[in-house]
Amino acid sequence: MLLLTCFAETRSRWSGQKALVITLTQFDRQPLHPDINRVVGNFTSLTLAEYHADNAESWLRHAQGLQEQVWRDLGHASVSAISVQRALAQRTGNEMQAAPVVFTSMLGVADALAKAVPWPNYTSSQTPQVWLDHQAIDLADCVLLSCDYLEELFLPDMVEQMFAWYCHTLRALAGNDWLALPIRDLPVAQRQIRLQANTTGGLMPSHRALHDAFFSQAQQWPERPELWDSVNGYLSYGALREQALTVAAGLLRRGIHSGDCVALCLTSGSERVVALLGILAAGAAYLPLNQAHPAARHELLCRKGRAKAVISDNELSFAIPTYSLASLRDNALLKAPIIPPDDTLAYVLFTSGTTGEPKGVMIEHRNVLNTLEAVCQQLDISAQDVFLAVSALDFDLSVFDLFAALSVGGLLVLAEDSPHHDADRWLTLMSTHGVSVWNSVPSLFDMLHALACARQVTLPDLRIALLSGDWVEPDSGERLRTLAPSAQAFALGGATEAAIWSTVWPMSSPLSEGCHAVPYGFPMRNQRFRVVDALGNDTPDWVPGELWIGGLGVARGYCADARLTALHFNGDYPWRWYRTGDRGRYRPDGVLEFLGRTDNQIKLQGHRIELGEIESILLRHPQVRHAVAVVQGDDATAGLHAYVQMDSAEEEFNALHHELRIILPGYAIPGEISAVTTWPLTPSGKIDRRQLAMSSPRSASPQPEKISELQHVVAALWQQLVEGPLPSGTDSFFRAGGNSLLGTKLVAQVCERFSINLTIKEFFADTTLSGLCACVERHLADRARMEEGSL
Repeated sequence: MLLLTCFAETRSRWSGQKALVITLTQFDRQPLHPDINRVVGNFTSLTLAEYHADNAESWLRHAQGLQEQVWRDLGHASVSAISVQRALAQRTGNEMQAAPVVFTSMLGVADALAKAVPWPNYTSSQTPQVWLDHQAIDLADCVLLSCDYLEELFLPDMVEQMFAWYCHTLRALAGNDWLALPIRDLPVAQRQIRLQANTTGGLMPSHRALHDAFFSQAQQWPERPELWDSVNGYLSYGALREQALTVAAGLLRRGIHSGDCVALCLTSGSERVVALLGILAAGAAYLPLNQAHPAARHELLCRKGRAKAVISDNELSFAIPTYSLASLRDNALLKAPIIPPDDTLAYVLFTSGTTGEPKGVMIEHRNVLNTLEAVCQQLDISAQDVFLAVSALDFDLSVFDLFAALSVGGLLVLAEDSPHHDADRWLTLMSTHGVSVWNSVPSLFDMLHALACARQVTLPDLRIALLSGDWVEPDSGERLRTLAPSAQAFALGGATEAAIWSTVWPMSSPLSEGCHAVPYGFPMRNQRFRVVDALGNDTPDWVPGELWIGGLGVARGYCADARLTALHFNGDYPWRWYRTGDRGRYRPDGVLEFLGRTDNQIKLQGHRIELGEIESILLRHPQVRHAVAVVQGDDATAGLHAYVQMDSAEEEFNALHHELRIILPGYAIPGEISAVTTWPLTPSGKIDRRQLAMSSPRSASPQPEKISELQHVVAALWQQLVEGPLPSGTDSFFRAGGNSLLGTKLVAQVCERFSINLTIKEFFADTTLSGLCACVERHLADRARMEEGSL
């Protein structure tokens, strides 16, 4: 039982799960006949052992709990594990779920002959639907522990590291108190690499407040142009300083104090920047409101953000004091800006909430200053740089555009707000003003690149492109150089709750073999990352978990929501942590990979499906530039739909379906794949997944009547054995009424019809019609290659 407990604990660590099932083998020769002991055969029966890991329970309690569970289960040994799985599938109406990890114990087997025979140096076992089989064998002078596993299912060295940790745990228990808590540390080598990757301590922010550097620049270089917009043209640092200090004086006269929050809802242009800097110069925090949003949302954000006043020049009505920018300017100049302590609130930005209500993220000056100074110094951003602001003020990328430019003495060019992003206008502004720094979500960069190529425009002044907020395509750096040969692209990751960004990855860095997506990279200065399992422990290399961000950038919390703050934040500055809700993993070299959202996992017809996994497989096709998988419909009508942006004709969709069938189980294959030329975007420029899920476009994937002749033939053979309608691609053989015997007959008939050697194991790996057809296609392709080789 100790070995089984250690093995279950090891599997928990390398799966990131706290609840799991292991298949136990049991020698079960029932006394059904007087001569039964003279019968040679396989009398193995299977039992499912349930295990629950718990940080608060000792090794002894884990072993006792598992022992009690196994003894209870053995009382029902006449009902095999396969029968249980089949009954569950019939009850839920879903495909039978496998339990592919097996524990085989031969401890205590009184067989003197077996113990006397030298054990072979190499063994191998192959069992259908088994991924990993651990054996414990009692020999004359030792206990032999071994693992057989499917190499193609596991990443390099994963099983070896898992087995080494398992053996290390057993040795530790041999000499330690079993009342101690389970050992859930990382392997030593992995722990050292994580420590090295997260040793990011460096210079602390050199300024106390977000606006401090701007006012220093304005005092030193008052005539330098700081801002440009299409209405007012250029505005110098000195002029912007005076206007901001006037607004600050007006706010102070109206009762605004340091630490208060002031909302602003103004039209695009320099007036926004003046108001924003005026709010900060008064020692207050700013809360940007998007004019395109409805009044009810404005009211909600002001209430949740605890705004004391609003600066607005339109006819909108607010329940709190509202001041026009003109009225605030009608004041004597404040002598100097208020520079509050660095733990004072700098701004509040609202992000979408999973509960349906937006979350107000409270960022302190010291949080955002760490990010700004780290990025500017790492990328050598200076007063010679020109920024183009394409992000809305209520999106956190705008914080970098505005304050990176202001803090180094650079020029900020403001692009006009528009319901539709105007890439033509961006190109004109970039060429006219010599923009050198581009900062946006990937979709906006894709728009810029596509239009620049169509217009045959180059951007020789552009030297840096910062891409973040969504999946970054691996060829973004190459495409950037077609516009600006000397430019560098950087992929950045993070969260609004951690002051814009926390990781950076130079796009010039080569991707590891088998890596099809741009990695998150390494933590930036004074920031750290953990990948955490369901119990709050760091996951080993390659094991997915929740990404936690720590360090100087982590926010104070959420406005007016102590419960949500306690759920997502813990610790105190500078050792504060934020639970992102994102999924990620560490590679053996210490590089972080982003795997999507934890809430991007959906449950469809009883199956848990990672939409990100479907997207990553579609992205492997060389013609696919971007892919998004969504669920369309509700309840019984719900189904998977994939959208792809690709550089090829419609016939490539057959290849996409084929790629998915080879890798994914039938229930995870989208029923339809549609091509898109442009993506619907949110106001911040991210792909609008909600709109895709709600839409009902004409599918560009092959329609049912256009399925291949092969699928028609296999479906007809299936229908001969299982009564019912002709099966479709995602129908499961067992869910349709089939069983192991009928499955064997189907495999035999398929082999005879197509002259191939399809195995039962291959069929049981995916018993959907799509899965079976994919197996047949692979065999036919292998036979064709062999015939070509013979010729």
